[in-house]
Amino acid sequence: MGDLEKIGLLKMDFLGLRNLTLLDRTLKNVNYIRDTELTLQDIPLDDAKTLQIFQKGDTTGIFQFESDGIRRVLKHLRPTSFEDIVATNALYRPGPMEQIDTFIARKHGKQDIVYPHPDLEPILGVTYGIIVYQEQIIQVASAMAGFSLGEADLLRRAVSKKKADVLEEERIHFVSGAVKKGYTQASADEVYDLIVRFANYGFNRSHAVAYSKIAFQLAYLKANYPAAFMASLLSAVIGNDDKISQYITEAKNYGIKMSGPSINSSYYHFQVEDDAIRFSLRVIRKVPSKFVLAIVNERKGAPFKDFFDFCERMPQKQLTKQVLEALIYAGCFDEFGKDRATYIASMDAALQYVSLLGDDEKGINLFTTDDELFRKMKPKYREASPLPIDEKLEKRKKNMSGNMFRRIPSRSIMIN
Repeated sequence: MGDLEKIGLLKMDFLGLRNLTLLDRTLKNVNYIRDTELTLQDIPLDDAKTLQIFQKGDTTGIFQFESDGIRRVLKHLRPTSFEDIVATNALYRPGPMEQIDTFIARKHGKQDIVYPHPDLEPILGVTYGIIVYQEQIIQVASAMAGFSLGEADLLRRAVSKKKADVLEEERIHFVSGAVKKGYTQASADEVYDLIVRFANYGFNRSHAVAYSKIAFQLAYLKANYPAAFMASLLSAVIGNDDKISQYITEAKNYGIKMSGPSINSSYYHFQVEDDAIRFSLRVIRKVPSKFVLAIVNERKGAPFKDFFDFCERMPQKQLTKQVLEALIYAGCFDEFGKDRATYIASMDAALQYVSLLGDDEKGINLFTTDDELFRKMKPKYREASPLPIDEKLEKRKKNMSGNMFRRIPSRSIMIN
């Protein structure tokens, strides 16, 4: 980066945050379900239920606050304001961590709040006398040593880059400026030493505020609309078995019912349905995304009537035995009233029937001219003994997004 700057080039970092998509999707779900027009601007930064999320460390799915370590900090800190959350975000970094215990003790009155100089209370009061943000360096240098904001920013950069030679030059500048403003040299040196030590734990406040605002908005939606939030969160991690398993457990801890995949009710993403979350078709193994989209598109005209109606209406080239078996074992056809063993036993007949109908993509259909023959050829169910419950659960577990239930005993994954 430094070499690039010297030859006049600019280094830029571009960050992509799936959490912004998560926010957008959750808001759309909430507005659709509740028939409201909630926007991000409507979310207050002092909502009590949201603050409780942080106080409990109940931050699964919350940007920047999911790790076990920061959850422990939140439980000890018990934030009572958005400012506390911003400070936690800034402090939970490799260098700043050494200030966490002091910050917590001062917040809860277990340690006196001490300022490097009483005049700095307006700047450091929000962080209990501790320099937490780089912007506070700029404010301190401006207020105490008379630096212009541009000069103060140069000092801030020197501190953040830990440039020893520049820091020593700036000490002379800082102390002389502070003395001119009536401060003692000893007091000025003490404050400057504190600023230099800050090099070990400084963080950008504007960065911390922006990230914490995203976190607070997510926590607000989780606290006030948990089903919509969890459905969006699950949709955001489709393909990540560990995360799906974790978030399913989290949803159940919130008392949210999980409804199994349905050929007529499930979509590409997880959806809220009567205060429950309906499983996505996309989490079923061996079922390609293209086929899921074909299912959703085909039933727009009319829902599937039964297992054979589904087979008849789906693209023949995509309807393979492997895909059909995965849908059956995942429970997608349970709503039609037959046991999964019966669908498995009837699968070959269904595929043969579809094959006889011809390739609809080429416009070939052997029976378009004889509807009576068409009806006679339609297969019947081949009844089979019901699958034992343990086998049914094990088959579902095997066919739904790999090992997404591996942490959960088979009998605890019973979903309707």
